[in-house]
Amino acid sequence: MYNKIGDLNSGDISVIPGLYYIPHRLINITIAPFFQAKAVNDAARNAVSLGGKITLREQVYRDIYLSQYFLYRNYDASSSTYSYEEKAAGLAAGATLTSRLNAEIAYEYSTSDTYQVISLGNGNVYGGKGPGPGPRPGPGPHNKPNQGPQSLSIKEPVDRHAVGINLNFIISKSLFSFANYTYMMIKGRSGDSSAYFGNIGIGYRF
Repeated sequence: MYNKIGDLNSGDISVIPGLYYIPHRLINITIAPFFQAKAVNDAARNAVSLGGKITLREQVYRDIYLSQYFLYRNYDASSSTYSYEEKAAGLAAGATLTSRLNAEIAYEYSTSDTYQVISLGNGNVYGGKGPGPGPRPGPGPHNKPNQGPQSLSIKEPVDRHAVGINLNFIISKSLFSFANYTYMMIKGRSGDSSAYFGNIGIGYRF
């Protein structure tokens, strides 16, 4: 499938219930199934995502914690090229810097049958797509077949290693803001690539 970066404006809705268990005053376990529906201008990328995440967190000091998690996601897109099944495991270390500000560094390994964006001009892989810390579109120019395409999206097994920094700030009892930056290394049969991305936003707790 010829890769496109146009028509990627999208909207999504997510439902994430959770079960919180405290076996010890310094240890807690969270089990969170999730559902996400996503609509994209490029209709081939419209998708429904189902999965779950299990997180174990240990308070090692008053303001410092460690956490480990496992995530499973089944991403069913309109086009099979953009559909995938993912398994991921991660480690994180965080600290409460102030009563409102929390910082975290994290590492994640994930594997899935997702897609890579291949440069046809020199045969190098220069982008990729996969959930990892979050869904993202693969980079690459939008070209039609009769214009001599420069990039191609192909589906293949992909392994990813990602490191990131996350910041969370509590604005009020229900309102919070967040920012994060992630660097990812991607390995596939067609070659290796890397990607980086960030997010910033505001959330509301019901």
